[in-house]
Amino acid sequence: ELRRSIHERWFDWVKKANADGSRDFYGMQKLIFRTMARDGECFVRFRGRLPEDRLPVPLQLQVLEADFCPIDLNREIPGGIIRAGKEFNGIGKCVAYWMLRAHPGDPLMGKSIDPNPVRVDAQDILHVYLPDRPGQVRGVSWLAPIVLRLHNMDLYDDALMWRQNLATAFVGVW
Repeated sequence: ELRRSIHERWFDWVKKANADGSRDFYGMQKLIFRTMARDGECFVRFRGRLPEDRLPVPLQLQVLEADFCPIDLNREIPGGIIRAGKEFNGIGKCVAYWMLRAHPGDPLMGKSIDPNPVRVDAQDILHVYLPDRPGQVRGVSWLAPIVLRLHNMDLYDDALMWRQNLATAFVGVW
């Protein structure tokens, strides 16, 4: 009976798990995986909800791109340090993330939305990435090793197309 109740609640929550309502939990997993492969990392923010929201479980998830956590935010703070937007205490444990309220590419960023990052407790954030070395604090795109090669292939393809266009422009008349 308990197992059946848990399963029912789970399947009800799966449909309502996404804070923006655009996809179900399984669609969010796919989005998180694709974002991690492309950008090297993805953030998921746990959003507690109120009982009057009438959700099966008072929790929703918000998927955020890596851009929400400024990688160039580095400074010492009392009792710790902020490295790449992640706050670490004196013994090196991640205790918080510094997150922007909106995507930095949002046209309203800095106008009606405060452009300064806010501190979010680490317990409210899931940082999804695959560290390649000890002490690595941010993810690296899975495409990073081949980006230069892809760029060079794109340049070659463009040059080949220009060559063909130029060759068709020459016409011989007898």
